[in-house]
Amino acid sequence: MSAISGIFYRDGRSVKFEEINNLNDSMSHRGPDKSSIWIDQSVALGHQMMCTTEESLHEKLPFYDEKSGLVITADARLDNRLELADLLNIKDSKNLSDSYYILKSYEKWGENCPKYLLGDFVFVVYDKYNETIFCARDPMGIKVFYYYLSLEKFIFATEIKAILNTKSIPLELNEERIAFYLMDINDNKSTFYKDIHVFSPATSFTIDKNKIKKEIYWKLDPKFSIILDSEDEYIAQFRELFYQAVECRLRSIRPIGFELSGGLDSSSVVCMSKKILNKNSNFHTNLETFSCIFPNFPGCDESEYIKKVVEMGGINSNLVNGDQINPLENISEILFIQEQPFFTPFMNMLWKMYNRMRLNNVGVMLCGVGGDAVVSYGNKLFIDLIRENQWKNIFQELKLYSQQINKSTSEIFLQNIIYPYVPESVKKRFRKKDVKPNSSILDSYYAKKLMQRNI
Repeated sequence: MSAISGIFYRDGRSVKFEEINNLNDSMSHRGPDKSSIWIDQSVALGHQMMCTTEESLHEKLPFYDEKSGLVITADARLDNRLELADLLNIKDSKNLSDSYYILKSYEKWGENCPKYLLGDFVFVVYDKYNETIFCARDPMGIKVFYYYLSLEKFIFATEIKAILNTKSIPLELNEERIAFYLMDINDNKSTFYKDIHVFSPATSFTIDKNKIKKEIYWKLDPKFSIILDSEDEYIAQFRELFYQAVECRLRSIRPIGFELSGGLDSSSVVCMSKKILNKNSNFHTNLETFSCIFPNFPGCDESEYIKKVVEMGGINSNLVNGDQINPLENISEILFIQEQPFFTPFMNMLWKMYNRMRLNNVGVMLCGVGGDAVVSYGNKLFIDLIRENQWKNIFQELKLYSQQINKSTSEIFLQNIIYPYVPESVKKRFRKKDVKPNSSILDSYYAKKLMQRNI
C-alpha cells in the first residue's frame, strides 16, 4: 500500500523541490503514517508510508547511508530476513527495517541482490558516488512500478497519475495499447498512456547519465522438478510450503481481513490462517472474512461453501449482497484508483467489499487470487497421461471434462493435446495469417503493429 517515487535528470540539471514534492504528494492517500522526500542535485526520491509490520514502525524512507553513499526508497515486505541476516552478518532485530536489509544486500551483491530477496518488493537505490540508479521488482510483480524514460530524464512512481502530475510529461493516449485491450490481448509492459511503461516482474534496471542496463534476474525453469517417493510425500511437501507462504503474510501490526468467496483457493487461505493463528498465544480475536453473496441468483451463489468455512468457529463473517450493487456506482472513484480500463466486470463488488474492510479497520488483506491456477486447472493432466501412455484414463478424463465445460471431446482433444505439440514457428505463421489489414475490428495500422510483434 505504500508508494515510492523519484526523478533522475540524466542531463545533469537539478531537481526542484516542487517537482518531487508534487510527485510524492499526489500519492498521499497511500501514506497515512509517514511521508518524506530526499533531494541531491539531479536526483530526488519520495516515499509515502503505510506501516504494516512491526519493523516498518522504525523505518525511515528515503534512507541515506552516509558510509556507503547509497540511498533507498522501497515498497517491500521481505520473507527471508533471518536468512539474509546470516548472509549479511547482521543481527536480526525488530529495529531493522526490510528496506535496510535490501540496502545492505545491494551493498554486498550489487546488481545481483534481487536474486537473494524473497518477498513482495519494488525498490530504487541511488549510488551517490557512482551516480547510478538501480531498480528491481519482485518475481511475481506484486508491487506496482511505473516509469517514464528518455535521454534527459527518468521518472518513476507507484501510480501513473503521479508521473502525469509532472508537467514536463505530455498526456497522450497509447493507441496501440487501446487496440490490444479491445482485442483482449494482455500486454503487461505498456500502459494506456504513451511513453509511460510498466516495470516488468523479475526485472532490474541500472541507469546512469549515458546508458541503461536491463536484466531479467529470475525465470521459472520448466525442466525443474521435485521427485519424491509417494503421493503422501507430495501432499506433505505442498502443505508445508503453503503453510510457510501463508504464515509469512500474517506478519502484521494492523488487523487482517480475509477475502472468502467459498472457492478452494480463498477457503484454503482462511483455514490455514486459522490453524496458524490458533498456535499463536497472543492471538485471541476472531478472523474477519469478507464475502460477496448472491441470494437472488442461487446458480452463482456460494453462500453454502462460505458457511461451511465459517462454521469451523472463530470467524466473523461479513457479507456483501452482490445482487444489490449497481456496476456503474462509484465508477469515478474506481477509475481514479485503477487509472486505466480493466477487464473484470466485478470491480464494483470488490470496491464495496474493500469499503466494508475499511470500516472494520482492516489494514492488510489476504485472498486466494490465482490459487486455482496452481491446483485446480487440470488441462495439463492430459499431457501427463499421454507421456505415461494411459489412454484409457485420457478418454475418461476427456468425457468428464467435456460434460463440465460443455465442449465436444474432439475439440478438447485438439486444443489441449494436439495444439501444445505444434511447433512455435508454425503457430506464429498461423497467427500472422489471422491478422488481416482489412479486418472489421482493426485498421491496417494496428494489424501491422500486431504482425511486427508476432502476436
